[in-house]
Amino acid sequence: MWSPADIVDAAAAGLARAAQAMDLEDAVRGLDDLPERQVQETLASAFIDAGWIVAREVRYPSSRPRSKAAGARCDLVLTHDAPLQPDAEASLFDPVDPAPPESACWIEVKVAAAMDVEGASAAYARTLSHTAIADAAVLASEAQLHHALLLLVLFGRDEPSVRHDVRTWVDEALVAGVQVQTPRVRTFALRERRGNATAAVVGVPIRCAAGDITN
Repeated sequence: MWSPADIVDAAAAGLARAAQAMDLEDAVRGLDDLPERQVQETLASAFIDAGWIVAREVRYPSSRPRSKAAGARCDLVLTHDAPLQPDAEASLFDPVDPAPPESACWIEVKVAAAMDVEGASAAYARTLSHTAIADAAVLASEAQLHHALLLLVLFGRDEPSVRHDVRTWVDEALVAGVQVQTPRVRTFALRERRGNATAAVVGVPIRCAAGDITN
């Protein structure tokens, strides 16, 4: 039902287009200098262009039916033919045949750049070693999810170093007890503005409590 490769392809294409547009504008800031929320917006647009329905900041099934402001939320949720089933009480404005949570693909996004204006970024290792693994663990723990993907958007000096970091991250996640599967990696060249010449989009399928995506 969900192909990690297709999702990563769409994400990489959308981010590459955004990077090219910034280059054409001779923007001072590059893709590797954007806040994570803005990267998520670009990804959401790319997924819509690919033909999927996108919901943002959706409460996890385990957080329902708490108050609307409460509960952990997932960055992006994709569905095929119908909007996601509402996470609050149904209303007249909801779709007649909404997509249930188990048919959707739940995606957490993490963005990290190896280099910043001061040189090597301390936040890069912290994001990969702690935050990204924590997000993967949340996806894995949700009993109702069948399809979950951690999407890492990484920026580094070159492709070999980024791929090495991905392999290291997978090993650390497995040691931490998170059942991650083989990542799908797409890279493209980045105009170097602050030391990062490669962008990588890494889709890591997560083995959930209820199921997984393996295509």
